Amino acid sequence: MRKLWAICLLMACIVAFAGCMGPSGDTSSQMSGEEIGRTVKQNFNTTAQITMKDISCTAQLEKGTGYLTFSFTQPESLKDMRLTLKGEELEVSYKGLSASFDSQTLLNSSIMQSFLSAIDQAGTGSDLDIKMEDGYLVVLGTTPESQFELRLNNETGNFIKLSFPQDEMEFVFDNFTFAY
Repeated sequence: MRKLWAICLLMACIVAFAGCMGPSGDTSSQMSGEEIGRTVKQNFNTTAQITMKDISCTAQLEKGTGYLTFSFTQPESLKDMRLTLKGEELEVSYKGLSASFDSQTLLNSSIMQSFLSAIDQAGTGSDLDIKMEDGYLVVLGTTPESQFELRLNNETGNFIKLSFPQDEMEFVFDNFTFAY
């Protein structure tokens, strides 16, 4: 009889704990569009592995108040190239040489513009499809240039990956930190 009670108690505990975990598609603790907007607008630093079709490079990305910088580290041919967008001005520097350009002229179809447009759209917190997938918060949205998918750590808001499927382009983030 004691064995039967022990088994019943064990089963009750299992059912109770399973109920606490919720289903895998549970969205009750998922960030809202407004929370996502506040999160992606924050300043940050990260390393990004950038792939576009068959081209691959690595860059340090820094988003600060009023600027976004891509500092390329790989491949060797791009090492030390730095692109800094400040408002309407794009500064390009490479091995001690630098020049400034009107950002609207150069950025219309660049990877930097795609990145910035997706972050800006996600930053609005609206017109986004938000879901949980494989333990990540997945934000789907559209920019004037393309559709995007941004994967975030649901607990910290850290960027995991930003993809533009129809352009065969993605940014995979490593060592992501918000700069408070």
